[in-house]
This record gives sequence, structure tokens and C-alpha cells, in this order.
Amino acid sequence: METTIVDIDLQRQQLETCLHLFNPLLTYQQERFEYLLAEYKLNRVSEVHSKPLIVKSGSNVVISTTLDLQTPFQPCLRITKNLDQFKVWIGMPNSLFEEEVFSFTKELPSNSCIPESFADKSSFSLAEEKDIQRASYAYLFGNSKLVDGYKEIIEKFYAPFEVAVCAIEKIVIESGGSLIIQGSRPALLILRELEILQGGNIKIYAPTNMTVQKLYKLSN
Repeated sequence: METTIVDIDLQRQQLETCLHLFNPLLTYQQERFEYLLAEYKLNRVSEVHSKPLIVKSGSNVVISTTLDLQTPFQPCLRITKNLDQFKVWIGMPNSLFEEEVFSFTKELPSNSCIPESFADKSSFSLAEEKDIQRASYAYLFGNSKLVDGYKEIIEKFYAPFEVAVCAIEKIVIESGGSLIIQGSRPALLILRELEILQGGNIKIYAPTNMTVQKLYKLSN
């Protein structure tokens, strides 16, 4: 199987480990599709793509989180001011790090917290701004408890947080075809079925949380 995942290391590890992407045939199944439609209050008529998306051999199909009208599927936006909710949408649970399923390898902030008295972002020094960026990443894709001293200031200066949600009944990626996820916002993909033929590719260029109810890996 020559499936390619192009993304940051943590997300690649998440897909390979949690979805068992390199096991044969039906590799992953969970009854989550209907639950997540209700969880994100998705309108089945206007916000769920009921027709199968076929990625033909030799072609690229792009799902854009910038809501590009040229792409075949238009995600819908969900917005929150709560960093913990945003972590649920696109991040990784603390338990994966507490139970040592994953290890967080990125650099943590040099300070445990930052004063909350800043009037605006221009008050930050370069070092403080870098610490906030590191804390934001660690909060979402690591154990947030290690950087919870930054939560209020991240929410104060960077909320609201947006995610592009795309719910699709079925995607088939033929050999030599590429499904590309890219854009300026994080993506939340909810798929009832995903079929990847040998040589099919998924290329991810935006932070992406993908839930697949049934994942098939098929030979040509």
C-alpha cells in the first residue's frame, strides 16, 4: 500500500496508529458518523454531501478550508471562543500523552505562563510571542495541562477559533488519485466510508481531524 500522508508528524502518527491505515481490507470501523452530525448540528440536506466523491486515477481533488468556490465540496464553518472546545475539534486528547501512546517532541515555552495584563499583541516581545505560539501548538496537539498557564491569554488575543467542517457520505480514491486537504483554516472531516485503492493518496496541508466510520484499503 503506497498511501501517502503529508502533514505534521503528530497528525501522521495519529492517522497511522489510530486508524491502522496500513492493515489490509476493512481497517477501521466506528459508529461515529451519525453521532458527529448531531454533535456539530450539521443540516443533512445542506451541510452533508450525500453523493460519493470519486477521485479518479491521475486526478487531484481539493477540499479547501478557505471555502474556495472552485472546489467541489464546500465545508461549513464552526466557531468557538473556547480553546478547550477547539482542542476537541482539531487537537489530540491529553490522555494519549498521559498514557504514553504518543510523545510530544516539539519545543515547549521557556516560561510556564505570561502576564495577562497586556493590552494588545503589540506589547509582546519576540520571545513572548514565540512562547505563545509554542504554547498554542502544545495546547492543541500535546498535553494541554503542561501549558495551561497560557490558556486565558491565547483566548484573549486569538479567539474566535474557526474550523472548516466537511461531512461526506463516501470517498473513493483510485490508484494514482490524490485527495488534497489544504487552506488557511483547520479541517474537520467526517466520513461515513473511505475507500483507498493501492497507489491512492491523501495529502494534508492543514491541521486536520479526520473521523472515518468505515475505512477500506483495496488492491487494484
